[in-house]
Amino acid sequence: MKWQEHIGLDIGSSTIKLVQISPSTPNRYKLLALGQMDTPVVEDQAGWDQARAAAIKSLVKDTKAAGNQVAISLPESLVYTRVIEMPFLAEPDLTTTIKFQAEQYIPVPLADVVLKHQVLTTPEVGVPGSKMSVLLVAAPNDVLTRFSLLLSNAGLELVAVETEILSVARAVVGLETTPIVTLMVHLGAEATTLAVFKGPLLVMVQSVNTGGSAIIRSITNQLSLEYKQAEEYIKSYGLDETKLDGKVSGAIKPIIELIVAEIKRVVAFYQTRQTTEPLRRLVLTGGMSLLPGLVQYFTESINLEVQLGDVFTNVDLTDLQRKEIGENNPIFATSVGLALKPL
Repeated sequence: MKWQEHIGLDIGSSTIKLVQISPSTPNRYKLLALGQMDTPVVEDQAGWDQARAAAIKSLVKDTKAAGNQVAISLPESLVYTRVIEMPFLAEPDLTTTIKFQAEQYIPVPLADVVLKHQVLTTPEVGVPGSKMSVLLVAAPNDVLTRFSLLLSNAGLELVAVETEILSVARAVVGLETTPIVTLMVHLGAEATTLAVFKGPLLVMVQSVNTGGSAIIRSITNQLSLEYKQAEEYIKSYGLDETKLDGKVSGAIKPIIELIVAEIKRVVAFYQTRQTTEPLRRLVLTGGMSLLPGLVQYFTESINLEVQLGDVFTNVDLTDLQRKEIGENNPIFATSVGLALKPL
């Protein structure tokens, strides 16, 4: 596949983010368009889709993004993703076998989904019992139809769809020359996705139905705040126990601990299966990765180097663009990864 210019569009439950780039030098890009806006909140599905289409159309116009071809991602909560191991098979036998294998891992009729697979690794030569690893992704037909119609109503053409975590990884580790084993923790609004990558190759993935919305609900309930006010408290105080008598921190910590527990389970599971290439680092992306005190909290709780993902590492930014992005770098992980996607 070759890269061609298109729009990377992250249609989240709380915000919609857009990024468009263009090649400058080998493996380097310049930023053409960037922007974000709140996702409209409408009660009924039809009204919501209509409002989202209008919002997307407005965002494209405001950012002066060129063209109408768009790549989007689907959150792990809307798709079925598994990495499986199996004896080596070449095409077309692999595709035939995958259709039978998928029935074990996809909890809905295969007629209701679009099933794709990608070979991640092939067996090591001379290693008895070595197997190939294959990524399985199944996206429900109705979800794909809804997003395609949504973008059509916004005057755009859907040209690529992938799972969110693959977009995130492409932005953060996709072009690294040294394959470091990394645990990506993408903190979204409705869910947190945990994925282990060796360089750009996905090794395992898991989604936890806990994210930024759960943190905000906890704050609104325990401190009797309005939604927007709760968001401001989280951004200002986070896990700082010295602020507001630790009330904000106290409301947040139980939810963060749920995520920490899942991270520890993923780390332990990986370590039982792979001892020669240990996990080296944990990289945080997504809106809630900016929670004050979170990097330190994870560092103290998990025996890994913890860092915020630099999602513009392969994009040359002007001083004005850096100022515009500011500390919001990690929240554009998905949209940057989509903009980088080869078509």
